[in-house]
Amino acid sequence: MYIKKLDMEHGKWYYVAKSSGETTWDVPRGDIPMQAPPERMMRELAKEKQETRLKKKKESDKRKFLIEQRKEEFRQEQIKTVNKAEEAERERRDTLWADAINHGMLTGEVNMSWQKLGDISERVFNFRRTNGR
Repeated sequence: MYIKKLDMEHGKWYYVAKSSGETTWDVPRGDIPMQAPPERMMRELAKEKQETRLKKKKESDKRKFLIEQRKEEFRQEQIKTVNKAEEAERERRDTLWADAINHGMLTGEVNMSWQKLGDISERVFNFRRTNGR
């Protein structure tokens, strides 16, 4: 019959034959009563587990923080991209309206129906006042 014991140095189980005192790392055949580990070892194992849990929690919190940071950076980049696109569209519309007004100063008529912009620039409403026609 063998007794199962824990090797503190290696952290592995080994087996001791009751009759001969022979030890082995290999699991012998048959029933093996387990020797209770010493109280000191149990405290150390509990402390290691707690430290491991805290380390994992700290790493997890750090990953969560970095993920949130990256999400915020991505969101800010999206806002910048949208703002640039909106500004480019405003500039395009302003250029079209400016061209129409300049053409209107030559012909006396502002015609933007072909552009399908969906809005009318204030310059059109002020055309007669500012261009005298």
